[in-house]
Amino acid sequence: MVTIARTKPGILFRTGIALAILFALSGCYNLDTDEFTKTKPSLQDLVGTYLLTDYSATSLRERSGDLPNEISIKLSPDGSCSLLNIPDSWGENHTPVKFVSRIGKWELVQNQNYWIVALEDLNPAGSWPETPTQLNIIGEKPPYILWITLGDADEGHVLGFSKR
Repeated sequence: MVTIARTKPGILFRTGIALAILFALSGCYNLDTDEFTKTKPSLQDLVGTYLLTDYSATSLRERSGDLPNEISIKLSPDGSCSLLNIPDSWGENHTPVKFVSRIGKWELVQNQNYWIVALEDLNPAGSWPETPTQLNIIGEKPPYILWITLGDADEGHVLGFSKR
């Protein structure tokens, strides 16, 4: 015969409340920033051409249909950058996506406790509704992945780019 230990009626309830408070005070895991680079990358490690990852290409294709042959980001050593065929939206419900290309400038900057690539002078006013202003850097050492957020960051629509 198996004997099950009985607890006082309120112990499990109080333990559950205590654990809930502990988790609330300690914070939640945030995929958006917990994956970002917290150690300053060297500029040399960031410079190069980044192509859309297979996973991002598949996700985007499922939502928007055909994709251009190349979707890429190029970070040059002189601080210039080019974005080739970057979608202007996520293509919800198979809506048409406009792919745009821009040139501009980039720099490595610290944003709170992580590092990003800040983008500047990418477009004439009003020509790109969802202009990215930063690339999030994923990973603590090279090769890094660059993320562009499309639309509302809270919705989690990101495109990943890996170095060629």
